[in-house]
Amino acid sequence: MNAERIKWPFVRSLAGRTLYAPNERKDCTVRATALVLGIPYPAAHNLLASVGRKDRHGLDFGRYADKLGFEALPELTGGGLRAVLLRLDPAKNYLLTLTGHAMAVVRGVIVDNVLTRKNRRVRMVYGKKNI
Repeated sequence: MNAERIKWPFVRSLAGRTLYAPNERKDCTVRATALVLGIPYPAAHNLLASVGRKDRHGLDFGRYADKLGFEALPELTGGGLRAVLLRLDPAKNYLLTLTGHAMAVVRGVIVDNVLTRKNRRVRMVYGKKNI
């Protein structure tokens, strides 16, 4: 299949931020965590606060992924967003960290507040740990 011609479903979402924390900013890890884990925005906000995230500040997700119940999947990482999406299982949920951003892929659908460039570099792919 030609990767250039593939179009992925995209849903624009703030994952409940508008309702629960309208003044929050730099919360892409909160939104992505809520979406990937299927939990409400306030629960994700509290979960990330438990590892030190401060309101209106970003978080180095990789540093805390293990404590948050995620595992790094380096075998799925490498290259731009388009190349990474081709490697993902469409039945699973993933949190992707990009340079300066985090986003969710939920059962094959990109869920984010902005449509990210298809060639933007993916730093790491994370999946929920099997406990």
